Amino acid sequence: MWIFGYFYWDWADASMPVKSVDTAAGTLTTGHAAQYGFKEGALYYFYNVLEELDAPGEWYLDRNTGILYLYPPAEMTGAEISLSVTEQSIIKVSGGEYLGFYGFGIKGSRADAVSIEGNYCTVKDCVISNCAGSGIVINGWGNRAERNEIMHMGKGGINLNGGERQSLSPGNNVADNNYIHNYGETYKTYYAGVNLGGVGNVCSHNEISEAPHMAVYYSGNDHLIEYNNIYSVVKQSSDAGAIYAGRDITAYGNIIRYNSICNIGSGEFTPSGIYFDDAIAGQTAFGNILINIPGNAFLIGGGRDLKVENNIIINARTPIWYDERAREGVVSQGWFKHHVENLDSGMWRGLLNSPYQTDIWKAKYPQLAKVSHDFNDTDNPYFAVNPAFSEVKNNIIVSKTPVVGMIYPSVYRFSTVRNNPAYCLTSNPGFVDFRGGNYLLKEDARVLKKVEAFNNLPFENIGRY
Repeated sequence: MWIFGYFYWDWADASMPVKSVDTAAGTLTTGHAAQYGFKEGALYYFYNVLEELDAPGEWYLDRNTGILYLYPPAEMTGAEISLSVTEQSIIKVSGGEYLGFYGFGIKGSRADAVSIEGNYCTVKDCVISNCAGSGIVINGWGNRAERNEIMHMGKGGINLNGGERQSLSPGNNVADNNYIHNYGETYKTYYAGVNLGGVGNVCSHNEISEAPHMAVYYSGNDHLIEYNNIYSVVKQSSDAGAIYAGRDITAYGNIIRYNSICNIGSGEFTPSGIYFDDAIAGQTAFGNILINIPGNAFLIGGGRDLKVENNIIINARTPIWYDERAREGVVSQGWFKHHVENLDSGMWRGLLNSPYQTDIWKAKYPQLAKVSHDFNDTDNPYFAVNPAFSEVKNNIIVSKTPVVGMIYPSVYRFSTVRNNPAYCLTSNPGFVDFRGGNYLLKEDARVLKKVEAFNNLPFENIGRY
């Protein structure tokens, strides 16, 4: 008997064996502790228990007798039942170049479906399903994953890693025009529909839906995330975002533009739309539309040199949240202090061990090159933990109450927050058809008098083509 759950944080799922059960006391003992401990009211369920076989799609394997018990999800007449035993990828490339895989149906592995270590390879027009790992995992340069459908994955959809941070050489790997849905079925957190790592990779025109956690996760520099249609994700977490990155002050140059994020979360789970977590810096979010966001449309965790401009936010609990956690950690011993309190802390090590003072990085990210680590001058805007030189402007907000959100004092002190007109849901700021979902602005839209400039979003280009 095993138990699965979010035993403390809803971004940290875990499974563990049940050691013993005391039915008289109503207690159980697990084989080992959860990483973050246990708390009352945490969500969990039991599995690998024959008596719990009570819903369509569930199964139990008696490993002593070899008998598989299945509660069928649909009519069994003519059905095919498959049991995967392979722990190898169906397609695996090591050191290959200029290889193309087109039009395959790929399913039934306990590993990643497609694994490529190589350059200039393409996976296109494939239907990838029912694997315990991720759909496509690529490491290298100039690779492409295009027009695939990826579904029912134990982990994530597409994982692209490539480029070189020291020289900021782009990997030029691309995930484009894919339909990725029903993933994260075994590993519930931190496996995204598309994961970008390294430098200079692209996630574009994908449709991503039906997942317990993130749609897009990225780390590194100079990635482009654009024209994606994202919905019904982050259904089992609150402290998470549909598009997420965090805790790297050197991750400059990433651009998130022209994405649609709508109808995320579920029930008690209230996630954010775009989440710049834990002092990540140097990000740009331009021209995105976020609709029906139960948490924060933008959650900005104290970072600097951020551009949040020309976005449309419709019906978010908090349209824009921008806190000062990194600064608070230094000047007032706030909860984030262990990451910033001295030069041995994680954020500072990440900065000081990076190539941010090399000529290549200085030329590309001049603002990063200027940051200070002088703890005797904490009010200097260039002191790295200060939420400085950001611009939050020209965003159009329509929510239950006409407010921008929660902006902390030092953000106003060190950055620019202006011209973010906010309206009640009962009021149309000038969209062509607000109730019908046409969010193009009319030429005479009244909101245009309250922003410096606003570019209509290219709605016709968002999503698959």
